Amino acid sequence: MAAYDIISATEFKSYFGISGTDKDTILATFVSDHSLWIEGYLRRKVKGSQTVTAEIGNGNGTEIFYPKYGPITAVTVLQSRASPTDTFADIVTNSSNILIDPLNGDYVEVYGTYFPAGRSNIKITYTAGYSTVPAEIKQVCYEMVAIRFRESNDPALGVNRLGVESQSSSEGGGTSSKTYADMMPKWERVLNRYKRKMSPQAMMTR
Repeated sequence: MAAYDIISATEFKSYFGISGTDKDTILATFVSDHSLWIEGYLRRKVKGSQTVTAEIGNGNGTEIFYPKYGPITAVTVLQSRASPTDTFADIVTNSSNILIDPLNGDYVEVYGTYFPAGRSNIKITYTAGYSTVPAEIKQVCYEMVAIRFRESNDPALGVNRLGVESQSSSEGGGTSSKTYADMMPKWERVLNRYKRKMSPQAMMTR
């Protein structure tokens, strides 16, 4: 199991009532593939919190700064410097004046001051990441892996638990099942609630 896996092959088998171990390798591959896709779509690390020490960034002359990682849960160091040869100094003296984006934890905001504009002039140490993966994100991963598994023509999946949207249905005398294209709008609606916002500067460079 990769460190970034949102679910495990064991969890997947338990959820769908699959027994035996002969499918573990292929399931683990599917889980890792889709966990990475979800991380890329969300533009954030999903599994596990991490402490990011002395990250250097660019100030933009506003009250808001976007670190590299999210969701941000705590900030312990927030400093700036006027030039590359200067020593970093605290931007605020009262930690209560450091605010974290209350919706998704994507940015840090300072009250009563601002982040001076410059290059490599901001230093921040913070904690980011989900200590527990949100259930909605895990559900998307379950569904993605299930469709991938089903489309591999492996009968081991049996009766699934994806709900009406993924069930086969009778249409014109035949049957049809939901595919990636069918499910993607639903997945994107769910994941967009967790998608990391980017700073205007970062968006302009893409």
